[in-house]
Amino acid sequence: MKLTRTLLIASTLIAAAGAAQAADTGLYGYGNLGHTDQKPEGLKNAKDRDGSGGLGLGYRVNDNFAVEGGYANYGKTKANNGEIKRDGARVAALGILPLNDKVDVYGSASANYVHTKGTVNGVSRTANDWAPGVGVGVGYKLTDRVGVRAGYDRIMNVGDKALKTDMNAYNVGVTARF
Repeated sequence: MKLTRTLLIASTLIAAAGAAQAADTGLYGYGNLGHTDQKPEGLKNAKDRDGSGGLGLGYRVNDNFAVEGGYANYGKTKANNGEIKRDGARVAALGILPLNDKVDVYGSASANYVHTKGTVNGVSRTANDWAPGVGVGVGYKLTDRVGVRAGYDRIMNVGDKALKTDMNAYNVGVTARF
């Protein structure tokens, strides 16, 4: 939680600094595909075989700050003694550092409402819980309205008991300004 708080403060400071040039502000949509590593405590020799992905909307307030909300599917993890599926909703604050007129790097702090459904050693369980997340990424503007980005998110303390894990989500995606 301390790391999440630190990233949120850093994002706010970056946003407050502002930039002299005009920002690509406004509403945008995003979609991404990738892979999420998860090693739940109760699964032995877990293997992630499914991809992951998400869709959402964002609002870029200025050059240095955006907020996003959307749906994320974290895929399925299988093991000798069971399997787990996870998906959920995500809200995030992004602190953005433009490197030039085409490339941005960003850091994010997120709150993730994760639904977990799994079977471990023949026992079925579900869990719904809030999990903090932090992330980093880079974006590249292809046109005035369309861009691509790649990112990494760490979502911590997801699930409970045998379903508990931290997740590492790697993704690439497209953004489109409205």
